[in-house]
Amino acid sequence: MKIRLCFFVLLLSLATACTSTAWEKDLEVWAAREACLESPDTDQYTCYERLAVERSNPDICRLTGMWIDDACLQAVYEAAGDPAICDRIYLQGVVPNCRAYYARLTAETPTASSVLSEVTPEPPSTPTTEASAALGRVAIAQDGDVLLKGLPQGDTTSLSQLLGIDNISALSRPRLSPSGAWLAFRLKEPDGWVFVHQVDGSGSYDLEESGTQGLFAWSPVEDRLAFVAGQGELKLTGEYGSEPRSLVPQTDNRQITSLAWSPDGKWIAYSVGEQKGPDETYLGIWKVPVEGGEPVELYASTGSAIEAGVYRLLGWTPDGQSLIFWEGNPYFSASLAADGLPLARISAEGGEPERLVDSVLLYDNFVRPDSSGSGRIAVVVGGKREATEDKVLNVIEDGKSSAVSPDGYAASSPAWSPDGRYLAYVAMPAESDIVGEEALHRSLMGRKLWLYDLQTGQSSQITQAPAYRDEYPLWSADGETLVFVRMDENDRVSLWSLNVHIGDPHMLLDGLSTGSQGWFGYYGHIPWYEMIDWWRGR
Repeated sequence: MKIRLCFFVLLLSLATACTSTAWEKDLEVWAAREACLESPDTDQYTCYERLAVERSNPDICRLTGMWIDDACLQAVYEAAGDPAICDRIYLQGVVPNCRAYYARLTAETPTASSVLSEVTPEPPSTPTTEASAALGRVAIAQDGDVLLKGLPQGDTTSLSQLLGIDNISALSRPRLSPSGAWLAFRLKEPDGWVFVHQVDGSGSYDLEESGTQGLFAWSPVEDRLAFVAGQGELKLTGEYGSEPRSLVPQTDNRQITSLAWSPDGKWIAYSVGEQKGPDETYLGIWKVPVEGGEPVELYASTGSAIEAGVYRLLGWTPDGQSLIFWEGNPYFSASLAADGLPLARISAEGGEPERLVDSVLLYDNFVRPDSSGSGRIAVVVGGKREATEDKVLNVIEDGKSSAVSPDGYAASSPAWSPDGRYLAYVAMPAESDIVGEEALHRSLMGRKLWLYDLQTGQSSQITQAPAYRDEYPLWSADGETLVFVRMDENDRVSLWSLNVHIGDPHMLLDGLSTGSQGWFGYYGHIPWYEMIDWWRGR
């Protein structure tokens, strides 16, 4: 093998000396190619990735192919243990993710016992006056802390300071309860502990004395929290932190991959996955009654194709009659899934799914059903992981899909007004093949807020300031105000409000940042929905 390899490299070097790039002359790259040539086709990617990790050489990932090399690069930079590896990554879209990864490792993560001690909570008091104002209260994950602010002009409270946490590197995913009296948050990502805090400051408690918690979600109608203990047991809290009750026990090797409450709070739907073998997976959607009873299987599939099964459950339609999910196999290729998957709908009673659109990125704020009862669904349609191109906002109604965003623009973050007449969204001039960080940054500054009027069928741009990039609009309960995120040219983040009838944006909170997401996020998308939760008041 060594003689063969040396002869092969020498011959290749002589033949391509005038045309080869630096990576093509890298002996480690060609040694990896030769070493993996005898592997079966299905195992070559694994072989390339293993050698790239062992040698801390990102260029070996070029051999995997252009559609999946970013997953190989991620494996390399996570294993390297040195942020300098980011400077050697050849894909510009992966470099910000590499730097964000090492930014998250700069602070030591505390343990649950060292940070919070259990406090037996009292029944929640009435929300404070500032939170009872027209715009309610917002919770924002910020650089490992969680900030609470009454809108529009209430005080801002640091949760880490309130709880006496010195190391603020691990608080994330804030979620306010339906009454606004409780805040659930995670301590340590991705598999840490979920805590519940009374907003009036009277106490905090962890959901369980031992073990870790994964997914969690509040009921839409009362202050009860569903969560996944470990990987596969679905549990439900009682009143004011009483002992959680098991709804779905752990079963063999099955994992609960997503969960969603029905609009009336009577059911919890969840998706499950199980790797049965190298070529077979089980994927399904189930639901379980909250007040007790056996889980019901709604849909199941087995197979190995990317199209087979349930990749992730998004949630219920507002009428409670259907569930929306992305079709695909999470065990097949996460890299291919990053370029979008088909979106489907299935009856809440089970049956065969109905495909809605062929390709949607797996972002919660790319799909928004209208809660006014119209049955419409807003969907940002378009494959390819870049959020800066080929993203068209569509409205699906009665089985028909119609584009509503202007031609030549890349749309994101649709949000329905409470009465279902208006659709707020973000749009920017679409650009492809953008080269260099400066050009990417300048392009993203073109994101502004738009408003589509379903009565007139017209879209109009409602923010204009060239000094800001506008993101993630959310409607107030009365449908008069949009709260949204702004980033300036120096990537400073602030929270703003805008009366949709009058205009004139007002700043609500400044001094924020995107934390480890940076200005680029993942190919131009920042998951604001994971960082911001808004209780809109009574």
